[in-house]
Parts: sequence; C-alpha cells; structure tokens
Amino acid sequence: MTFEKASARDRKRRRSRETSMDPEMPTPDVLPIVPLRDVVLFPYTITSLTLDDPQSIALIEAAMHADRLVATFPCLSQTSDRLRRQDFAPVGCAGRIIKSLRLPDDSVRVLIRGIRRVELKRIHKRKPYMTGRVAPAAVPEDSSVETEAIAAAALNQFQGLVALAPHFPEELKIVVYNLEDYGRLADLVADTINLSFQEKVAVLCAVALRHRLELVLQYLAREEVLLRVGNEIQNKVSAEFARGQRDHFLREQLKAIQEQLGEEPETPDITVLRERL
Repeated sequence: MTFEKASARDRKRRRSRETSMDPEMPTPDVLPIVPLRDVVLFPYTITSLTLDDPQSIALIEAAMHADRLVATFPCLSQTSDRLRRQDFAPVGCAGRIIKSLRLPDDSVRVLIRGIRRVELKRIHKRKPYMTGRVAPAAVPEDSSVETEAIAAAALNQFQGLVALAPHFPEELKIVVYNLEDYGRLADLVADTINLSFQEKVAVLCAVALRHRLELVLQYLAREEVLLRVGNEIQNKVSAEFARGQRDHFLREQLKAIQEQLGEEPETPDITVLRERL
C-alpha cells in the first residue's frame, strides 16, 4: 500500500503530535544545559555524545543521580568562554540520559533520547555546571492538505533513497512508514541522512511542521542526486577496473603460451617499435 492510499484515519494519525505533552516525560522548568557543537539531538531519536570538559562531566553525574533529564542546545558560537543565551540556537531538545559510560581518558560517553523541542528562556546558573530555564516550544497544529502532500513526497523520496543506498537497512522503510506523525518523520529523516551541523540545526529550529517538511524534502532531493551520481561514478570505475584486470589476465596468459611454445614474449613497447619500423 502506498502513502497516497492511506486511509483518512491514518492521515489523521500521522499529523504532528508535538503539541501534546508526554505524560511519562514531564519537562521541568529548569534543566541542565548541554551545549552541542557538532551533533544535534531530535525528539524521539537517540544520540551518542562524548563529553570531556569538567563542567559537562559534573552535569552528567548530577543528572544520573537525579531524573536523568537534560536540555541540549546547538551552540552557534565558536568560543567556549562564558556562553550567553544568544550563543545558542533558539530551539533545543530536552532529553533523558539512557546510559552513561566513563572512558579510560576520563571522558564520559552518554546515550540521550530526545523528548521534545524546548526554548531557552534564560540561563539560570553557571556553576558547577550550566542550568537554564526552559519551556516547551509551541508547535502549531497543521492538518492542511498541502502539508500532507509534502509529507507524502518526503516519505516516498526517503523510501527511494533507502532503496538506493546499501548502508540503509531495509527495515528503515517500514519504521518510517509506521511513524505516528509527520513531525517525527521529518526529524528521523534529518537525523538519518547526511546533513551538516547547520542544516540539522535549521530542521530542529523549524517548529512549524510545513517548514520542517519542506527543508527535509529539499535535503532529500539533494541527497538522492548525490547518491545517484556517486553510484554512476562507482559503477564506471568498477567497470574500468574489471576491464583492466581482464586485459592484464589475458596478457599474462599470452605470455605463458609464448613461453610454452619457445617464443620470445614481446612487451607492448617492443610491439609498438616493431610496428613503427
């Protein structure tokens, strides 16, 4: 069954539910703030982080002894000295620490599961680690036909991309198709395909569902073109390599036959000189 043939109930089920609070994951007003410089955490996705600065390690240890809740915000500033509220992206993601592991070099690796988009209202305190006052980002309802059409296009294009890319598991198509809402579809696609840090930040900050889906659809179209061109180049190189290997094998066979017949094998250079003479 294709996406377009889904029933009206399925389409309604797939609309964004980020406006509803998850009763199992309440968001406190004040959360520890984890600055992110190269990765982005999306709601309902799992991200691995390696933290090595003392403040972040102290933050993780404190969270593990409490409710394990943190707020991750992409850091837009390249400097690490006294980050201000305006140094962070306007939208971040509240998450729960699933697992924490201390490494031999004293750094900490954590797995965090995203819960919901949040906004940083103000920095609450900085020592011994940064905390901030946060609030859930207001995600407007969008049940328009246009948004459903964009979501359908994004789903179909992503399924086509999964079919083209061997590194994507086939089960991913099923997982994406059975997502409960379009918002999670957009976030999962952005977390899966090859996007830059700035592009992922743009998707995270796109609170409006249609804008987010339009960004994802744009990135999917680019990735499909890159993947098709890459596959064509790889196939061409493989064919040329196979042809070169075949020619080399035939030349070695001819050389062995000439030796068996007692004839002097001729190199390509000698053949060219003989023809010129």
